[in-house]
Amino acid sequence: MLLADVGWKREQVFITNAVLCNPRTEQGNNRIPSVDEIRNCSYYLSRTINLVQPEVIVSLGAVALKALSYISPHAIKLKEDVGCCIRWGGRVLIPLYHPGPRARIHRSMPKQRSDFVALAKFVQPDVGIISK
Repeated sequence: MLLADVGWKREQVFITNAVLCNPRTEQGNNRIPSVDEIRNCSYYLSRTINLVQPEVIVSLGAVALKALSYISPHAIKLKEDVGCCIRWGGRVLIPLYHPGPRARIHRSMPKQRSDFVALAKFVQPDVGIISK
């Protein structure tokens, strides 16, 4: 939905999960990954980034941002730096909130939509960074 809102197609962007397992509660519900699970998957995330070689990384949510800190340490805070373009690991990192229902407690869907509109003014799939 957010991609389409800014005229992007899913096949134009590479999307992966920072944590490749799907941690669940004893009741079978999704749960936030533990620090160990995030750290364990950071190796695979690093390999994926090195393989894809993106010019821009858009992290969606606190878990993704934390996972990136295990690859190359940073002091980025989602609440303070949402939507900012930050140099990280030789690339541009733009932290955004995860668009899932739980994250909407912290950032409404209209605000998330405006984050994506701002993102689209800075970067375009198949083109890269279009303004600095």
